[in-house]
Amino acid sequence: QKFIDYDLCALCGVASESVLHTLRDCQHVKQIWNSLLPINFVSPFFDILNVPLWLSANIEKIGLLANGIPWDVLFSSAIWWLWKRRNLLVFNENNDQDTIDASFIQLRAKEYVHAWRFSMQVGSGPRSRSLKYVGWKPPETGWVVVNSDGSALLSAGRASCRVANLVKNCRDLINRSWKVKMVKIYREANAVADRLTNLTIGDDFNLKIHQWPPVTIKFLLNADRLGLSWPRLIK
Repeated sequence: QKFIDYDLCALCGVASESVLHTLRDCQHVKQIWNSLLPINFVSPFFDILNVPLWLSANIEKIGLLANGIPWDVLFSSAIWWLWKRRNLLVFNENNDQDTIDASFIQLRAKEYVHAWRFSMQVGSGPRSRSLKYVGWKPPETGWVVVNSDGSALLSAGRASCRVANLVKNCRDLINRSWKVKMVKIYREANAVADRLTNLTIGDDFNLKIHQWPPVTIKFLLNADRLGLSWPRLIK
């Protein structure tokens, strides 16, 4: 993993890289937003200084269109690609991040809208699917949630854990003197565990305890903490 010892924005090199600066206020990012924003929505968009309020205010803009694209879809797509753009530059030193511009983001959002509309027209009955927003949910009062996941690289014959040991450990935990509920959740609600298991492929099978979250999952942890959800087509 690569770590940096300064907090300046990797794109502009001028301001401290806060969440809002990275996703909205950097001069390079602001140019993209100005090209994406609907008419008469520019001022309130840049006025909100609280990150959760800013995110929810835009995701909840149901019915608002920007160049024929639902704003909640375009905004969510832009957030994802702007963050990926930043990571390409910081961690991969990838100059191709410049290809992620307003036109690129609009195209990706249109592809998603077309795919969703097509899926609504294909099939009927049990095969039909609906769009739902999925995210990590905190446990009920008095409960502790343990998110788990597994990962395998089939082409290399590698896995993130030994299956037999995993099953045995799960049985041992379930049989202890406490109540246990096993719940299946979608990947969008289990992003942190999913990412951690992918990081361990190829390592040994010894227990590893992270004193601090790996840098590649910090954004996912913050998304869970803020209660963000992601669109998914569900049967």
